Amino acid sequence: MTSLAERKQNGAYYTDEAVARFLVSWAFRRAETAVLDPSCGDGVFLREALRYRPDARVVGVDISPEAVACARQGLAETAAEVIAQDFFSVTPGTLGRFDAVVGNPPFVRFHRFAGTARARALAAAQTAGVHLSGLSSAWAPFLVHAASFVKPGGRLAMVAPAELLHAAYARPVLRHLCHSFRHVVIITFERRLFTGLSQDTVLVLCDDSGSRFAQLRILNLADQWQLESLLDVDPEFSAGRTMDVEPVLSGEERALTYLLSPRTRELYLRLRDSEQVTMLGEQIAVSIGYVTGNNAFFHLSQDEAAARGLPPRHLRPVVRRADELRGLAYTEGDWETSPQANAKRYLLDLPADLPDLPAPVRAYLAEGERQGVPRAYKCRMRDPWYTVPGVYTPDVLLTYMIHTNPRLVLNQTAAAAPNSLLVGMVRKRSVSPRYLALAMMTSLSLLSAELEGHSLGGGLLKLEPREASRVRVPVVNGADLRRIERFFPRLDASVRRGEWIGVQQEVDRAILHGALGLTARDCDLLRRGWVSLQQRRLNR
Repeated sequence: MTSLAERKQNGAYYTDEAVARFLVSWAFRRAETAVLDPSCGDGVFLREALRYRPDARVVGVDISPEAVACARQGLAETAAEVIAQDFFSVTPGTLGRFDAVVGNPPFVRFHRFAGTARARALAAAQTAGVHLSGLSSAWAPFLVHAASFVKPGGRLAMVAPAELLHAAYARPVLRHLCHSFRHVVIITFERRLFTGLSQDTVLVLCDDSGSRFAQLRILNLADQWQLESLLDVDPEFSAGRTMDVEPVLSGEERALTYLLSPRTRELYLRLRDSEQVTMLGEQIAVSIGYVTGNNAFFHLSQDEAAARGLPPRHLRPVVRRADELRGLAYTEGDWETSPQANAKRYLLDLPADLPDLPAPVRAYLAEGERQGVPRAYKCRMRDPWYTVPGVYTPDVLLTYMIHTNPRLVLNQTAAAAPNSLLVGMVRKRSVSPRYLALAMMTSLSLLSAELEGHSLGGGLLKLEPREASRVRVPVVNGADLRRIERFFPRLDASVRRGEWIGVQQEVDRAILHGALGLTARDCDLLRRGWVSLQQRRLNR
């Protein structure tokens, strides 16, 4: 049996029978049905198809010889056909088209999805008229290619990563599905569908291939066990919420807004587009921190640097972890009393144009060469290999992988930050960063962060630089700005004491209610919307 590590390498995460049974049951509508599983794995979809309709034509394809052998063994007494082949080398011209295409595509990330396999996959998507970016994971061209095997009037029922709802590279896939089918329904879940898989997933149901597009809907369920009775209760899936297609497909609006109550969504969109609200990126240039290529070599503790005689002028203090950011400002006192005080809190910072390297530095670099540090990918891509680019003292620090609340923190030190944090420089004519740190604590901005970011395993919220730049913050000026800025020292102290709820409530009263004129009910709607999305993420 293939090991878990090997299955992950191939993106093979097998679907449990309950989910497979639901997708097959929905996809089968005709007395004589031909069904294709383009990534059949151990054959669970094929077995469910034959259980549902023994006389169906059932075909499975898989690139793994071991998976094909397993599927064939389980289907030995049937007429099922299981093909050992790369799905991207198969075409409708050679295999035919099917009334139903069902399955679970490979979840191979783009950094492992390379070479001829990537080229063949992207070419298959291009043949279908879909241009995918180099950031695409394997599932994206797989879903596009799978749709080309559906007969006119047929159905596609697939598992897909939740990235379909938020990733920029996935938008052409969703657009293609809407152009190819009359109805597209995406089912999402309050709890993770596959508990043993860090990848968050949805179910995609596409009906009536080749007909004029009518609706894109999203249906939110508590968990997979609600699927069992769903077909009996609502066989045509009239439930769920109809999405405004173009704003979702263009990225103007995140699909998650449709998981909010209609009143909350309406309020959020109205505020998002008002002159009183701006994107964080319009105030601060957000980027990722520096990348060393070998943290163990380039980061040193004070004792290590002293023992090697490295000159202090080539050692830059750094803040490396979000848990070092205790308040709304990062101070010299925070750096001195950091919980990482005995860890590697200095970066070896060597400018590329340095005319003469001190002897202790040359000795340390020679040690790195013996260890093979220059051969690391990021190191070998730069000249000289030991100069880490993008090292500077940012105006603000932003949490990047977030468990509870994202924060914007003023950097009041000379410290730089690596790519475990986001960094930012205040733009000209920006609103005061002290104010922005407070505004980011409002229910409006916390809700926006949940919508613009994306959920990872363990309930973490990840904000990429582009996503962080899109987070909405309320803006004020004049007397309101001066009044609110005076709260900063007191609320910074409150955050350091862990009084998150009190701070959030106070900035809502001061900014949203007092300055923007929102009612207490409006503030409550935003807060409830934020809490609902946060809890949904944490439950996953």
